[in-house]
Amino acid sequence: MHSLAAVFITLLPERYRKCWKWVGLDSSGACLSGVLELVLSLSFLVIRFMAYATHRTTEALPLFSGPLLYLIYLTQPLSMILIFFTIEGAIRGLAGGVGNQIMCSLPFKIMAMIHGKVEQIRHEKRLGGLLPDDVQRGGTDGYDLIVSSCRPKPGWHYHLNTVSYEHELFEIVGERTGVAPRRFVYLLRKFPANKMVRGIQHYDPNDVMIKKPGGLKTFAHVMSKVFHQATTDANEWRERQ
Repeated sequence: MHSLAAVFITLLPERYRKCWKWVGLDSSGACLSGVLELVLSLSFLVIRFMAYATHRTTEALPLFSGPLLYLIYLTQPLSMILIFFTIEGAIRGLAGGVGNQIMCSLPFKIMAMIHGKVEQIRHEKRLGGLLPDDVQRGGTDGYDLIVSSCRPKPGWHYHLNTVSYEHELFEIVGERTGVAPRRFVYLLRKFPANKMVRGIQHYDPNDVMIKKPGGLKTFAHVMSKVFHQATTDANEWRERQ
């Protein structure tokens, strides 16, 4: 029963497979799922072609015979869908049987991406509008910098990142929950002079206002930011020598 369920569940992306933890999912189930997808799609493609060719032959249309008959059939929308699932089944079967990987089906992957985007939009609405970060210096509670933001900062890891702000280096020593609209509060202290610098994050309170571009723009934006950080890090390292 579990093996049969695994054949269908391996079609789903990771975010949906988590709901079926009781099913033992492995690469063998993914391989079987891919083989079944291949066989069923290819069988339907061939059977449909036989019916299509018979229909064309009974119509006695010499124009629709030979290679042209194959071309017309294979370029029909349903035929192209069946060809896609045939190829996908072969790839998924090889990935499970040879690569020991569980590869989901592309339509479900697209559905999961749309689902994730919808959830992201709803999450953004719950957090409220974008506001510049509120930065406070020299608090009475022993922190040199307190950053309150309306959005979380996934790149700010506790004791793993160094934050560069106004030509000074700070280390992240803690987090806490603030009040709306700036619910995410980060606690920083000045970076010790005798400590090794790791993972410098160049910080601007207005960064949160910049919407992230998509596609190729994201790649170009990331690469330009990496180049800028590398140049700035090199300059700061020379100044510290």
